[in-house]
Amino acid sequence: MLRMRETAGGRARATFARWYLFLLGTVLLLVGSAGLLAPFFADEVNQATALLVITASIWLITAATALLVGWAAPEHTHRAVAGIIGLLYVLWGVASLVFVRLAALSDLHRMTSAFIILLGVLGCAAAISPPAWQRAVDA
Repeated sequence: MLRMRETAGGRARATFARWYLFLLGTVLLLVGSAGLLAPFFADEVNQATALLVITASIWLITAATALLVGWAAPEHTHRAVAGIIGLLYVLWGVASLVFVRLAALSDLHRMTSAFIILLGVLGCAAAISPPAWQRAVDA
């Protein structure tokens, strides 16, 4: 059974990286589930629908990883995983904008890429921000 890691005081320390992992996991779990269900309500199945299923699968894998690490991993792992996920998502978002022909970009594609880049930037910010308890000790 998974248990939340606790500190010596009995309470888990809430870091920005930990909150990011919980938020990312929850959001991507919802969005990924909706993405997997969308083809069942589509009028026709085409290449865009197949791409949506692949993207939704990646989101669900990322959600499971983020929730597992945020819940069960030690504190020092949160920042590292948030940074790795953040960097990969920034690269994925930028690549999806650059390598797709600009004339073929729809508004939905641009919004999805912006969403992916935003999640990635938040992950990079979570990776470089020190924990709140460390800022309080250093002050």
